[in-house]
Amino acid sequence: MRELVTGALSIVDAILVALLGLVVYVWAAMSINPFCLLWSWIPVLLFVVYPLLKRFTWLCHFGLGMTWAMVPLAGWFAIRPGFEGSWPAWILAFFSFLWTTGFDIIYSTMDERFDREAGLFSLPARMGRRGALRVAAIVHFFSFLALIALFFSTLSGTNSAFLCLCAGVLLLLEHVVVDHVDLAFFKINVLTGFVVFGMIFIGLRPEF
Repeated sequence: MRELVTGALSIVDAILVALLGLVVYVWAAMSINPFCLLWSWIPVLLFVVYPLLKRFTWLCHFGLGMTWAMVPLAGWFAIRPGFEGSWPAWILAFFSFLWTTGFDIIYSTMDERFDREAGLFSLPARMGRRGALRVAAIVHFFSFLALIALFFSTLSGTNSAFLCLCAGVLLLLEHVVVDHVDLAFFKINVLTGFVVFGMIFIGLRPEF
């Protein structure tokens, strides 16, 4: 007999929801194009593995970054199935990987004590808050370099260049106010995403 926790799904219910989601996901990938269907297993694998990483490795933040990096690649391949000429999507995916990894490290500083007490792995639990934030700063610095590479290889225009600079300033500001995690993570970080979107939207060259 199943025991239901009030307000929550039982294990069986959760499995059924997951299977239904998987069916819809595979159907959607198949409907887009055969190339997306062929590679659709990779995001699924990452989404299954990522939640378990904190039990095994302090590199779990990079696992989330890798999962998020699938987003620009999926968007590109949905429109242009095939690897030929896809390097702009890979540059944006590399930025997404680093950007997400960096802000996940910042966010995880709030869980430093809990992770240690629960025996979970994370950079703050391993290196302390300061050490983890240094890693996040380095990661975000390289994410800005990836944005610069994306601009010079794929984009054009002074407005796009200005937004690229703004994204860099926001990434820096995120670390200036890092003691206020809510401000850094939920406000500045969200704004950074919109700025990067605007940078790409208005600066994309006609050939792309």
